[in-house]
Amino acid sequence: MTSHFVRRAVCPGCGHTGATPLLDLPYDRGAVRGYVADYYVRACDLDAWLDGGRYQVDRCTRCGLFFQREVPDGALAELLYDKWLSQGGPPDRDPFFAAQLAAPARSRDGHELFAAAAALGRPVERLRVLDYGMGWGLWAIVASRLGATSFGYDLAESRQVHARAHGVTTVRLEEIPTLRLDFVNADQVFEHLPEPREVLRLLSLALAPGGILKIAVPRAHRIAERLAAFDWQVRRHAEIMPIHPLEHLNAFNEASLAAFAATEGLAPMRVPRRAYLAFLRSPAAIPTRPAALAKALARPLYHRFSRTNLYVWLRRVG
Repeated sequence: MTSHFVRRAVCPGCGHTGATPLLDLPYDRGAVRGYVADYYVRACDLDAWLDGGRYQVDRCTRCGLFFQREVPDGALAELLYDKWLSQGGPPDRDPFFAAQLAAPARSRDGHELFAAAAALGRPVERLRVLDYGMGWGLWAIVASRLGATSFGYDLAESRQVHARAHGVTTVRLEEIPTLRLDFVNADQVFEHLPEPREVLRLLSLALAPGGILKIAVPRAHRIAERLAAFDWQVRRHAEIMPIHPLEHLNAFNEASLAAFAATEGLAPMRVPRRAYLAFLRSPAAIPTRPAALAKALARPLYHRFSRTNLYVWLRRVG
């Protein structure tokens, strides 16, 4: 039977060959087989797709990245994201999605765009931005409605059609390096990529001088301890979410993300507090509900100290 897994020979973050094995279990039987069947309730023909694959988690001895040694091939990845994880069609009637688009300046993504504009020293209307791996394109649509030149990319054609219908210019991969972008949004993307350095290089080439690449990923907090203590029968999914079987192939912490960024001459920058608060300069951007305003004001602390999410802005060094 054909294996639907590809083995990665080097660290996907820094390219180093040395790694410390943390866990190595078969996908097609035992504890992990039961876990996958329980988690992916839409999965079909599991035995055929998982045959011969292994859930092997290693840690790079140079940069500290936690990564899955074996990753789904193209066919399994397409099935995973288009079928097993699919939540149906466009979310236009979803209350959260609709609320964000009804008041884009007050939305979380709108506030991030105001912060980017403040850090770059120009109004939102003059920004050229890309939402990479955009899903249904909420961030890119908000950017478009705030007046930015907004581009979007997603592997799924249905997502691209949806984004175009909402004013976003969708692009092909080969077009991205020509875009001269001020800000790139890569939110919950890099943990999924079998070859993250190729995508980092692509996005790095697209940045205009002084441009910013934002990466947000699950934080690799105490991964080794969590894996060692994980009860595959109780299946508390959140405990291993940063290195979740089949999906989260790369688990970054601050050090490994910085080493990863350095491979393309990028380095983390501190988001200025004045940038975080830039939305306060626009009455239309100030949340009307006290709880929403408090959440917006607390966002810098969440981005800095959250144990579940790692949020970083990157800029070219020199």
